[in-house]
Amino acid sequence: MTARRQCLRLLSASGGMTLLEILLAMAVLAMVVAMVSLSLSGSLDAIEKTRTEGELYYRAQITLERISEDLGSAFPGDDIDFVGTAGEGDGEAARLLRFGSMAHIVFDPAHELPGLGRITYTLAPDTDGTGFILYRRDTLFRPGEPDNADQATDPGFRLCDRVRTLTFEYLDRDGGVHDSWDGGEETGAENLTSGLPAAVNCVLELWLDKEKERFLTFSTRILLPAGLLQFKQVGGGEG
Repeated sequence: MTARRQCLRLLSASGGMTLLEILLAMAVLAMVVAMVSLSLSGSLDAIEKTRTEGELYYRAQITLERISEDLGSAFPGDDIDFVGTAGEGDGEAARLLRFGSMAHIVFDPAHELPGLGRITYTLAPDTDGTGFILYRRDTLFRPGEPDNADQATDPGFRLCDRVRTLTFEYLDRDGGVHDSWDGGEETGAENLTSGLPAAVNCVLELWLDKEKERFLTFSTRILLPAGLLQFKQVGGGEG
């Protein structure tokens, strides 16, 4: 009987939690939940930014590889001069490059033929306001057929979006740098050239966060082997 009374005394002495203790416990729990949520939110933001940045690096890699392959395979030909501008991002659609290249892509070998292609790069504003879209148009070159790139309604294949700016510099055989290039003028010299630049510098900027004015910059230099060629006119003799 004595042992039973002692147990009852212990139980009654321990009692329940007071209102103040409950409030303190809830406050501590709320602080812990808030700290965990804040830490988790920061981690998710960091993961999202890393994922977006990784996607931009991949887009830039694919875009610059495509441009490099096209320019590296540039080939001079009649009625297919190399014409290039400095490129920019001024809010309006602009044709940046037009040239002939052996990098013509054949998607359907059963109905399409390989060969020299007319390649055009065009920059146009995106309708969702996230920057510009870079288009690549590739058509098979046929001698005597006019270049209808200016009248074409289809800009071509969508190569890259979220473009802030895309700029080009053209290097001649002597190392001179030019903001634009017109192959038709180059071939009119006494010592004929191929009408191609010797190399092209390309700088691509992609928006990472347009609202915060954050962007990534990528650059490359492409050598044009055919642009190093030079020919001399040979005068005919009299019979």
